[in-house]
Amino acid sequence: MNYDVFHITFNESNQEENWRRILDLHPNAKRLHGIKGIDRAHMACNSLATTEWFWTVDGDNWITQPLIWTDINPRKDLLWFYALDPVTGKRLKNGGVKLWKRNSFINTDMSQGDFCVAAVQSKIAPDHVFSVTRYNATPYEGWKTAFRHCVKLLSRIFRDRPLAVNINHYLDIWRSYENLDDGSNNAIWCYQGYLDAEEYVKFCNDDLNLLYKINDYDWLKNYFFTKHENIVSIRQRSQSQ
Repeated sequence: MNYDVFHITFNESNQEENWRRILDLHPNAKRLHGIKGIDRAHMACNSLATTEWFWTVDGDNWITQPLIWTDINPRKDLLWFYALDPVTGKRLKNGGVKLWKRNSFINTDMSQGDFCVAAVQSKIAPDHVFSVTRYNATPYEGWKTAFRHCVKLLSRIFRDRPLAVNINHYLDIWRSYENLDDGSNNAIWCYQGYLDAEEYVKFCNDDLNLLYKINDYDWLKNYFFTKHENIVSIRQRSQSQ
């Protein structure tokens, strides 16, 4: 069955080409742009949905095939699909498309630190890949993805969860990016995001108000460029020569 498809964008550098790709495969897809707050964007999708289930696609996702799924488990509220990592080419759970049961939300804001993890009662990750999550298009975007994920992994946002598993495995993946940079994939900035996350989590000292700043994209951009603007400018000039 075909379900509503929503593309959630917030100034990603590749959002336009990713949106055109979605329209090629799903001409009736809807785009929600510029909504501040991951929670607010998803609740808007829920309000606009006209089907029992609906898809959400992040702004940096490149869809590799039509979003069609028939194996629906009525006891689950969210199907969280894998995506391909553009640096390693391996599957990862972070950043893939999601299929939500409409009106199933039990947590409708960011009060739990990670909206998608805490939004529903029951979820599952089918062994299927629908997209490439192209989070590394710019130094800032690569850093932002790694920084946000690693702050969650390193802090009580994830570690306090009873079912938290594979945390060290995911941290090892982000550490490995130190040696994966090819000059254009911004892997070194993903690694820098991991390093900065370590530093920031220590600074926060379990203060949730500080940890939750990772969900404020204006704050994230200011934090990044305050720390790294000179290095970014030097590397960009070097690559252009």
